[in-house]
Amino acid sequence: MIMGGKRYPESLKERAFRIYSDTGSLSEVVQVLKSEFRGISKSTVSGWSKEKDAAGNDWDARRKKIQIAVHEQNDNNIANSRTKVLGYVNDYIDQLAEDVKGAKVKSQEGGGFALISASKFILEQTGADRSSMQNARIGVRALIDALHAFPTVSAEINKFWDEIEDLWKENYVRYEKEELEK
Repeated sequence: MIMGGKRYPESLKERAFRIYSDTGSLSEVVQVLKSEFRGISKSTVSGWSKEKDAAGNDWDARRKKIQIAVHEQNDNNIANSRTKVLGYVNDYIDQLAEDVKGAKVKSQEGGGFALISASKFILEQTGADRSSMQNARIGVRALIDALHAFPTVSAEINKFWDEIEDLWKENYVRYEKEELEK
């Protein structure tokens, strides 16, 4: 491209765009490039920024597309990272449950609390909707299954199951009323 009698290489224009993409400032582009190419002016850079590329995008449109792509990639990275963490926690729960059953933990109570904590973490990280009855049932079932993993705790639960179930129903109704009153 020839501007003001000077020809600038396409690589310089692309470098200028990269600076603009990072900073969002034409003045910044001019300031960086002036140290290397004394003839670069703000009007030259402004002209470049308005030129359309092969896809019909000026610098602002290209920058926006890049930002969207970066955000999507970040979202994917976060989702992949969360999936890995949830996988590790699920593996931990499986191993912990085996250790509890095989009496390989210091105390069954401690193992139970660890199972419950890991289960809560899974529910929180998967975005479980606590107001949803289905998720409440899953959470209760997961907790009861975790508690039943301990023979002594399981025996006590079974001994008092009818009373526990009645008390659970009363508490559920009370908590539901409290939530509606908020």
